[in-house]
Amino acid sequence: MPTGRIGAGGEAGAPRVLLSKLELDGFRSIASEKLDFRPVNILIGPNGAGKSNLIAFFRMLSFMLSTEQGLARYVAQTGGASSLLHNGPKITTAIRAHLMLETVQGTNDYEFELDYAASDSFYFERERCRFSAAGKPTNPRWIDLGVGHTAPKLLDAPQEAARKTQRTILSLLRGVQVYQFHDTSSEARVKQRWLVEDNRYLRGDASNLAAFLLRLHDQYPSYYRRICETLRQIAPFFEDFVLEPEGERVLLRWRETRSDLVFGPHQMSDGTIRAVALLTLLLQPPQLLPSMIVLDEPELGLHPAAVRVVAGLVHAASVSRQCFVATQSPEFLNEFNVEDIIVVERQDGASRLRRLPQEHFERWLDEYSLGELWDMNMLGGRPRSTAATEV
Repeated sequence: MPTGRIGAGGEAGAPRVLLSKLELDGFRSIASEKLDFRPVNILIGPNGAGKSNLIAFFRMLSFMLSTEQGLARYVAQTGGASSLLHNGPKITTAIRAHLMLETVQGTNDYEFELDYAASDSFYFERERCRFSAAGKPTNPRWIDLGVGHTAPKLLDAPQEAARKTQRTILSLLRGVQVYQFHDTSSEARVKQRWLVEDNRYLRGDASNLAAFLLRLHDQYPSYYRRICETLRQIAPFFEDFVLEPEGERVLLRWRETRSDLVFGPHQMSDGTIRAVALLTLLLQPPQLLPSMIVLDEPELGLHPAAVRVVAGLVHAASVSRQCFVATQSPEFLNEFNVEDIIVVERQDGASRLRRLPQEHFERWLDEYSLGELWDMNMLGGRPRSTAATEV
């Protein structure tokens, strides 16, 4: 994962930044979509519908704005530019994106177009940004960042006052962090000894989980205790972590209740390790949280009771940080409202994303939970769906 994410501060009562709108064309299964986002956005849909492709776009954005080599690294790791274009370069030759970011000061727009190059790479055919102050008419003047470059010029934010918009948008977008805690194999990085000093923020794959927990233990003990207390609700056998550095590295070790034995990460179930990572992410001090949290299937391997705990924590986090979550769990869905849901379905070879009309489901919610309505195929987002009228 990229290492350039900056910390995200913010007011406790509202997101420091809200990605209010996204226009995205030509990215993987997403041919052309215009999306409005809320503080919490729950993506549901069958396998292969395209939920993970929206999350992959956020991951590309995170890589792209981390370092000058970030975009090239992401493209190389995902199989080349042709693998990212909708139906390949013979059908689609460019990825276009327009992001609208709302803050208390106003609206920040960032727009770019990545065109396909013969070397199976991308170059910027367009990149521009602008700012419109709150309460004033939209500023039509864009700051043009040029064409033909292979790394975003947004990274080259000069210090003069005229480029404050460029620096602000870069800062806001670097607050996006994608988390996927799926890899709990014996070779997973979360199960290896990790550098103690790599603890500034929790990495997207939780590889530095032990180092980050050690930091919380030493610098934020009340938050560390809350993580442990909540974990005991999910895993009653858990007593505490044993985070003792060995030289420059630390291993995720732990102890059971009423036992002096110390166990390693390979003696913790996959579901428990994922629960530890999720609780550490969602219960860390607010000043350490990223401004936008993107989670891919957090319910994987968790007991339904643990899923409900995690869903409740996501809901709580969304009060101050914007959240995007792809899920296939009815238990997870039950913690949210109809207006939080984005249904993703595949139609004519492309992903279609839509929100549900609250009024359409009010009478149903008197008798059924959202998860039950999803199981009944009333929300859509199920294999061979014939449900709910599109908005």
